[in-house]
Amino acid sequence: MRLFEIQARSIIDNVQGVGAVPDNQNVDYLGLKVKMSPSNFLKLAAPLARNQARSIDHIKQQLQQGSKIGAPCLQIQIPPEWNKNNFKKPARIVNHEGRNRMYAVMELYGNFPIETHLFFSGGIRGRDVSHQWINNLNQKLIPEKKSKTHW
Repeated sequence: MRLFEIQARSIIDNVQGVGAVPDNQNVDYLGLKVKMSPSNFLKLAAPLARNQARSIDHIKQQLQQGSKIGAPCLQIQIPPEWNKNNFKKPARIVNHEGRNRMYAVMELYGNFPIETHLFFSGGIRGRDVSHQWINNLNQKLIPEKKSKTHW
């Protein structure tokens, strides 16, 4: 298990990895780095059937040849009430990047958590996210497929 953890961590390159985007390089300012299993990511992002995910085999081939991937990411909409410590409404996933990468990781390495980035809509930056927000994100988070309503 220990060697597997080392391998799984070494597949992220947020500058030149397959699927890396500029926000990945600035995650410490724009959002948060977390560890997330591919299955959790795929449950939160909009649905994509495995047979419709066209670039999985290419990504797997790149990983097997020693290339790396950019961290998958989720964009989260925080209810305005959270700014007043009112956590009755849950946050919602409103966008994502990386379903094909997560499928590839799961198929090659299993359901082992990898670096995943959380970004926030509405100008919220990583420094704005409190421990209370993180606790609430871990307890109540509406998946993207159910987040058609915005505040």
